[in-house]
Amino acid sequence: MSIALQILLNDEEIDGKKTVYVANRDIRCEYVPRHKVSTFKSDYVAVYLLIGSDEEQGDLIYVGETEEAAIRLLNHDKKKEFWDYAYFFFSNTHNLNKADVKFLEAKIYQAIKEAGRYKLENASIPKESHVHDIRQSELMDMFKTIEFILGGAFNLLPFKKVDLQLEVNETKEKINHLQQQLDELEKETFYMTQKGADAKGYLLGEGKKFVVLKGSKTASIEKAANSFKEISAATNLERLKKQGVLQEIDGYYQFNETHIFNSPSGASDLIYLGATNGWKEWKNKEGESLEKLRE
Repeated sequence: MSIALQILLNDEEIDGKKTVYVANRDIRCEYVPRHKVSTFKSDYVAVYLLIGSDEEQGDLIYVGETEEAAIRLLNHDKKKEFWDYAYFFFSNTHNLNKADVKFLEAKIYQAIKEAGRYKLENASIPKESHVHDIRQSELMDMFKTIEFILGGAFNLLPFKKVDLQLEVNETKEKINHLQQQLDELEKETFYMTQKGADAKGYLLGEGKKFVVLKGSKTASIEKAANSFKEISAATNLERLKKQGVLQEIDGYYQFNETHIFNSPSGASDLIYLGATNGWKEWKNKEGESLEKLRE
């Protein structure tokens, strides 16, 4: 049986806010990339996910519930650094209450924990609220719809358990595919050459990963931003130095091997030794930024 999804681009932008509806289901998802937090106005009862990544810890996720979604998201924008995208799930008929979303929060948390694909960022384990048996059945149907939306609309599988052998095979395929891209897609090379840096790399997939090539070098170490030590790129730099990926040479850091970053900005922060927007800093030979090319 087929299930229809309807996806609305709320900002008329591919990388902007989206609303996802499922045919004959009383639930919708509102997707909010972090740079659109200030424009998110849906202040209703919801269960939600914050998703991001870290160079050391991998994929990260936080599960929450709220009675004031927009206010809660603004608070997370100020206090939680790790996340890049938020996924809020609402009832189309405003048929969710506090007990409902606490029940869903606990079920989602447990499913993610058992699957083991993401590192949970919750400081405490959500407690399942008591709801009537009939309501439990309705909420479990919503849970399945949430799983369907995440997989069908966003290609996210946080509830699906990891098949280790499949993961190994997929990793090998990705490496082979990456090598083909490096060999064949020279026109997709991007550069960073300001501040004394000399780096080049490639965008992978839908922009969630960025490859910096062997031989690239960072900006001058002595010109590193004062705030550099306060951002995650500084921790990543120390880790890559210990692993031998980066080596200090003549006042710069040089890449001794090709390295994959979780985002263009993660790569550009390290190249310029400061907080940056990788979508604006990485440019092709024609001087066009990643941001311009994705418009």
